[in-house]
Amino acid sequence: MLESQLPYVFGQSLKFKEHCFLSSPEWQSVLQQTSTWPYHTTQASSLSLRFRLLTSLADMPSLVIYHAEVNAEEMYQQERKERTDILISKATSMLNVTKNWLTFDAEPLFLSYSVSTQGLHEHISYPDVLSAVLDCVANTSLVTIDKILRSLCKSRMVASILMGEDYEANEQFDRPEIVEGWRQRAISAFKYVEGKSSIAAKPLDFGVRQIQAGNPEDMIANLEIREGPLD
Repeated sequence: MLESQLPYVFGQSLKFKEHCFLSSPEWQSVLQQTSTWPYHTTQASSLSLRFRLLTSLADMPSLVIYHAEVNAEEMYQQERKERTDILISKATSMLNVTKNWLTFDAEPLFLSYSVSTQGLHEHISYPDVLSAVLDCVANTSLVTIDKILRSLCKSRMVASILMGEDYEANEQFDRPEIVEGWRQRAISAFKYVEGKSSIAAKPLDFGVRQIQAGNPEDMIANLEIREGPLD
C-alpha cells in the first residue's frame, strides 16, 4: 500500500511546495530497508523502477522550496549558511543517485527493448508508457537539480565574498553537452509518452517546456507520475 501511494505523496509535495515526509530519516529507513521487496519479483519492472526513483528524489520538494527562498545577501546568518551547505550536499547526492538509477537500473531495461544503443536519447522503444514517464521525470530532474546546484553554489560563494570569507566549492559540475543530453532525452521521452497516452503526457508537458525556459521551480513542481489506466 505504501508504494502505491508514493507517486501521490511525492506529487502533492511538489505541487504545493511542501516538504515531503518521505525524506525524513525514519521513512528513508523504511523505504530502503531492502533493495527488493518480495512482490517486486512478480510485478512489472517499471513499477520497481518507479519506487527506487521516487525514494531517491524524496528531498526534491525541500530543495525546490529552499532554492526559491535563497538570497545571497542574507547568508551572513550562520544558520542559513549551514542550511545551504546541507542542501548543496543533498542536491549533489540526488544528482549522483539519479544518474546511477538511469545508468544501472533504467537503461539496461530500456536498451533491451531498443533496436540500437546508438543515439539513445533520440529513440528508445520503452517496454511500457510508465517507463517513458520515468525516463522523462528522471532527466527533467537531472536538469533541474543541476541548475539549482549551480545556483546554490553561486549564492554561497557570493555570500562568502560579502562576508570576507574564503569559500572553496568542491562540486564538480557536468559538462554543458551532458546537461543538454539530459534535456533532449526528457523531450524525447515526453514525445513517446505523448504518442501513447494523452493522460500520461499532460502532467509532463509543462515541466518539459520549462526545462527549455530554465525555471527550476516550475520545472519540477509540474511533474507528476500518474496512477491508474492510461488512455
